[in-house]
Amino acid sequence: MVRHIIVLLTLITTSFASNSSQLTSEIFSEVLNTTAYELHDNLERLEKEDSCEANYIKGMFYFRGIVFEPDLDLAIKHLTNAGECGNIYAVRQLVSHYFSTLPNSRNALLKWYKTGEALNDPITIGNYAYFLYGEGNYDRAQVISLLKRRLSYTKASLVLPHYTLSRVYEKTDKCKGLYHLQLALENGGVEYVNEYIVRSKGVECTAHTVE
Repeated sequence: MVRHIIVLLTLITTSFASNSSQLTSEIFSEVLNTTAYELHDNLERLEKEDSCEANYIKGMFYFRGIVFEPDLDLAIKHLTNAGECGNIYAVRQLVSHYFSTLPNSRNALLKWYKTGEALNDPITIGNYAYFLYGEGNYDRAQVISLLKRRLSYTKASLVLPHYTLSRVYEKTDKCKGLYHLQLALENGGVEYVNEYIVRSKGVECTAHTVE
């Protein structure tokens, strides 16, 4: 029980911290300062709650084996309920799960990528673009549009979206590709320095590349 509460505290300070509601805050604040009996009472409240956030929490508990015994089927059930009613954190977890079980889960993965896109979640949108690009035979306009939407979210690293755009543009517009590669470097992508040197040799670009 002590181990479970310590792990729970770790989760609260990370992913759950940004997804709190009145119910969530009450349950977590009480769980961390209570006896096992009171913890049981709080979990009963959680089990009866059917909101998006409660389903997300239950899904994560079952997924990670925290407090509840691990149960992938119940985890997916609750995360699906949460994702379908608009919880972006549940959508991200489902994307992560189905990505890890490719290639058999490709249809399910695409469903949740598209759900995240419809919810305008920048993290899922970016991951959707990287997935399509990585498959090789992708709709160029779609991937560019997704990556530009991801770039509008500045709270997460901009290195990968700029770098991926640089590769998408490389064959059709070398200067635009170099522009995004340079932005990837400026945002911390020092691992691309050598690539920038190689790709920029003999290429003359003007300010038209700026978007």
